[in-house]
Amino acid sequence: MTFNLEIARVCGNIFLDSLHAAVQKWLEEHRRVAIKKEGAAERAFARHLQIFQAIRDHDPDAAEAAMRAHLQESIDAYWTVRTDRVDDDEADLPPAAE
Repeated sequence: MTFNLEIARVCGNIFLDSLHAAVQKWLEEHRRVAIKKEGAAERAFARHLQIFQAIRDHDPDAAEAAMRAHLQESIDAYWTVRTDRVDDDEADLPPAAE
């Protein structure tokens, strides 16, 4: 989460920083679930690297494309884990956010 927070901070946009703080609890739950999908951690790391490199290279189009891909992969991983859980394993998952 530090990576995401630092991006919000370096943008110099107080709205992004405040938004991140407001959704932090939901983000923690989302990550805790999504990371259970096989390969999710490696994909997230690779996307973070792409995002970092695009920001470093001052390439906003590449940064946006990498961020969009990362967000979609994260959403897909979350819902795959949520829907693939067997009943006896769901006790360790919080209710899905609506």
